[in-house]
Amino acid sequence: MNGWNIRVMVTEEDGKPLFNFEEVYYDDIVPVASRNIITQGSLLSDLEFLTQELTVALRKPKLWGDHRFPNEYKSI
Repeated sequence: MNGWNIRVMVTEEDGKPLFNFEEVYYDDIVPVASRNIITQGSLLSDLEFLTQELTVALRKPKLWGDHRFPNEYKSI
């Protein structure tokens, strides 16, 4: 599986988790890069599609977005 999908990424601020949606690129099945998602579109259907993808991302394991990337975030 190569390509992008949207994931919830976690960083820490003052020792507390900070959650963000980002696109993650997979090389084979390993996440290798991430970038901020685009939150605008030229059609309303672009935002409808993005909303669906964000919902899917909330169901997937969360990933660390710092030096621990691509390890999964486990809430304490």
